[in-house]
Amino acid sequence: MSSNYFPVPYSTTSFWLSEKTDFSRFRSSKDIPEEIDTVIIGSGYTGAAIAHYMLKADPSAKVAIYEARDICSGATGRNGGHVKPLMHRSFEEHTKKYGEQAAAEIANTEWQHVHAIKKLTQENNIDCDFFLTRSCDVYEHPDDPRLLGDLRSYDLFMKSPYVDEIVKNDLQIHYGKEAKIISKVESTEIAFTYTAASCWPWKFVVGLLKICVNKGLQLHANTLVTNVTQRDDGKWVVKTADRGKTVCKKVVFATNAYTKSLLEEFSEVIIPQKKVACRIVPTEEDEIPHLTYTYGFLSSYRDGNYLINRADGSIVVGGHDYLMVDLEKKGEAAIDGHYDCVDDSTIKERMYEVFNKDFMGRFFTTWKNTPTKLSHSWSGILGYTNDYLPYVGELDCIGKKNAYICAGFHGHGMPRILFSAETLVGSLLEEKNSYEIKNTCPKIFKVTKERMEGGNQYYEEFMGYVNKMQN
Repeated sequence: MSSNYFPVPYSTTSFWLSEKTDFSRFRSSKDIPEEIDTVIIGSGYTGAAIAHYMLKADPSAKVAIYEARDICSGATGRNGGHVKPLMHRSFEEHTKKYGEQAAAEIANTEWQHVHAIKKLTQENNIDCDFFLTRSCDVYEHPDDPRLLGDLRSYDLFMKSPYVDEIVKNDLQIHYGKEAKIISKVESTEIAFTYTAASCWPWKFVVGLLKICVNKGLQLHANTLVTNVTQRDDGKWVVKTADRGKTVCKKVVFATNAYTKSLLEEFSEVIIPQKKVACRIVPTEEDEIPHLTYTYGFLSSYRDGNYLINRADGSIVVGGHDYLMVDLEKKGEAAIDGHYDCVDDSTIKERMYEVFNKDFMGRFFTTWKNTPTKLSHSWSGILGYTNDYLPYVGELDCIGKKNAYICAGFHGHGMPRILFSAETLVGSLLEEKNSYEIKNTCPKIFKVTKERMEGGNQYYEEFMGYVNKMQN
């Protein structure tokens, strides 16, 4: 396992980062400010959303964002392009852990995110290929334990008085021949469909950041923060690797998978984990079998894929946890280079075996006779939390007054980050905040010492999966 949790200097190039511009290395000034009100560490979706809401709430706010590598080159620039709520699938699990009301709050806000992002892109004329569609969740085997669990969860979801009716009405279930025809997947006996979207995540974030820069945001690419300490007067000193330091009143850790590099208290709370994704393109452009939906292709507990269909005819696919597990080794050795790892510069060769030219044809009837190839393949580092939920709020519970965190989105940030950022801004600006916070994240996301000290449930379940797969 690694002892250095800063972003590596070189990384694989995702499709989303293939159109880099001069803005990728943008710096607002030759030097970083010596002093400023607020420093946000991280220029991905989270950092950009926080800056957006801060400057909307208080146009006079003095804010800086420092990014270790190029702008938005972390998880947001490496994800699958999905804007997809979980809807019913985690409802039973969340109800058991946090209660039915909290489970419903998560479901409601994730569904609302899809429409909120659409509105945000339209109001600000952000060209990011945002496409409102429906997601189709299908299953390979009718007796799959995951399907049986999802059906139980669906039943609880539909009966809950706390789930908004508009959210319930959006979820539709299809069986048998109807499921096969709608999904284009012959093997499935059941399919769930519901509103979702896709976008070019890098373009979405860059669009937000450009608006913020025009409002006065100090944005600095390739400015690695190496240390954050608090002075006796309560102010924070943000030290960088080679550009000096900044003194600020408040500091925000929008660091997701890299949080433990700066906050030792989160060493066992937010764990970096390596995942892979790729872009598949048809080799013949005359007839492209575009699929209507985005997909969750579910099999066992973790072996499923997710994919989006782009208007250019290509498919972006991610998933397959087992690609990152060394089946020849046991225990923690089997996940070395995957779990607790920040190296997104490599990809295992097995990825090419899975996502080869027959991948789409194996699953979808309309792709059976369409040859394909990989145009891009990449890895990315996700922030997995001990209890599967993000951490949002002030860090006063661990003695860090005027320090805040919005991180640990557990590979599911697109339908959670926007409202989390807006909620955080509500506490960041306090008495200066004349802007009415309209969208709040689930209360269960709030940082507490109890959550942080609650043990690593995710690690235990993940290792159970690894051991089961190897036996």
